[in-house]
Amino acid sequence: MMLPAISFTPDEHACSCVRQDVLQQAVKQFRLHGCLFLGNVFPTKFMTRLRNAYQKRYARYFEEAHHLDALEVGQKRYMVTVAFRPPFTAPLLYAHPLVLPIIRAILGEDCVLGSLASVVSLPGAPLQHLHRDGPALFPTMPNELLPCYALTMAIPLIEFNDVHGTTRMWPGTHLQIAEQPVNASFVDPQVPVGSCFLMDYRILHQGTENRSQHVRPLLYLVYHRPWFKDYRNYKKQPFLIISKRQYQKIPECYRGMFAWIEHYKHGLF
Repeated sequence: MMLPAISFTPDEHACSCVRQDVLQQAVKQFRLHGCLFLGNVFPTKFMTRLRNAYQKRYARYFEEAHHLDALEVGQKRYMVTVAFRPPFTAPLLYAHPLVLPIIRAILGEDCVLGSLASVVSLPGAPLQHLHRDGPALFPTMPNELLPCYALTMAIPLIEFNDVHGTTRMWPGTHLQIAEQPVNASFVDPQVPVGSCFLMDYRILHQGTENRSQHVRPLLYLVYHRPWFKDYRNYKKQPFLIISKRQYQKIPECYRGMFAWIEHYKHGLF
């Protein structure tokens, strides 16, 4: 089984505008499968800056230990909140002109950026437990009747492949309530650096083994409807680490994506 996918053309990148037919197809595929591969999204130089900055600042999580500020999400796996400071403040990352329209078409124009974080899978990390990032909001109501309330944009900082490992997904399980896939078909996407993928918060997934000698860092951004709050995954660290200075530097056209910060600013600034 293949992961539903779209790729952006040089013309779309040049005009910073996704074609309407591509947008419609992306939204249709995401709603149906709960996941979507986006090819050819970020420039190589930009990805190099992100990877270098991440490796420099978060190297302390590249060893197996008890980290007070990182949630252990499996053996040799840690969830680490990434500070909102350059180069992670670039609008190209959180408001990509070709990706953001897709996200807004799925979640609504008033959706917000809820968190900027990462998952570090160390060399030798085994298969992660099967899980959903978020529950069904109304367990007694069939999921197929409910729209997506949150999604993750996952950006590998090294290539996801059979050696480094990847994120295994069960397309369609965002529409099911069962804790085990009704359909056993899964997909292990091969994701080159510069591409990314979207996941509905309800889709069943798991990180696969890291068979390499290299740390596998996955940068991710969570977008959600403005009324939602993730009360399960951020018990050990903040949703977002942002200074007042960096918050004030956010371009006015994107300030609405961070509107929720005003309610929590005393804990963030």
